Amino acid sequence: MSDLSGPQRVAVFLMSLGEDAAASILQHIDSKEVQQVSQAMSDLKKISWEQVDEVIDQFNEEVKNETAFGIKAPDFTRKMLTSSLGEKQAQAMMDRIGTPQARPSLESLHWMDPRELTELVKNENPQVIATVLALLDADASGALLERLDESLAQNVLMRLARISEIPPAAIAELEELLNTRGISEDSGDSGAPIQLKGTGQAADVVNAIPAELEEKLMDAMREEDPDLAQQVEDLMFVFDNLSALDDRGLQRLMREIPQDLLVPALKGTDVAMQNRFFNNMSKRAAEMLRDDLEVSGPIRLSEVEEAHKEILAIARRLSDEGTISLGSKGGDEYV
Repeated sequence: MSDLSGPQRVAVFLMSLGEDAAASILQHIDSKEVQQVSQAMSDLKKISWEQVDEVIDQFNEEVKNETAFGIKAPDFTRKMLTSSLGEKQAQAMMDRIGTPQARPSLESLHWMDPRELTELVKNENPQVIATVLALLDADASGALLERLDESLAQNVLMRLARISEIPPAAIAELEELLNTRGISEDSGDSGAPIQLKGTGQAADVVNAIPAELEEKLMDAMREEDPDLAQQVEDLMFVFDNLSALDDRGLQRLMREIPQDLLVPALKGTDVAMQNRFFNNMSKRAAEMLRDDLEVSGPIRLSEVEEAHKEILAIARRLSDEGTISLGSKGGDEYV
């Protein structure tokens, strides 16, 4: 068992169930995980019956205390509200409680290879492409964005960052596109708008693309809409990301941070993050900071956020100067 990775254990379990049962399970797993499990299946060589038994025993151990409650709760809730309130009021209620209606007709997007997606949308208008990106996970969106012409990618990213919701008309247009290509059938239901935070999704997508392309796309966004670019950049790198700094980089950063910022900044973080700072300070300084945190009492969230913002600005400056490294992309150091 110790020789099997997580995806390999899943692969062994599914292969022990047979094709039909495995296929029905894979329908409920996202495309990225399906790819990992499929690769694991292809890579499996010699698996003993003892290993199969251990995988199944582990599965039984983990699920024996689980129940079916909650698994279909959204469907149950929707049907209950529809029966009591009617379809229109039920939809409005589901939207308010944060359970948007699923769009089975769009699920096929998550299973498509980036090359297939590119062929599907490359001749569509930028808003349609932005809608597709908004419905995909960051890795898939980034892979699609990489394959577009640079000028088109810039336009699409701007539109994605500005999306606050996908209106029913845009959903219908995308469903029609998939229908005409024989990829899925139109649901025939206009449904409700899909609520989104475009800046957050744009930040996730930019984080998923190579550094060189990131720089070009963000430069174009800064030129066209500096405020929007700043919002995206703020979401690309948050205070928790500082935990990825090595000890030397964190120590260098801490020398630049005004002492009065540390207490409010660390007050809003978890113990692991606080320990990263404590472990890179002298014993006396760490003890003093711990004492300050204990006696500081409640701190307004706005004060915490402001401290984080100021420290992140210092981190970006040091990164621009090449003094610290805030991460890496594609194997190259990103500074």
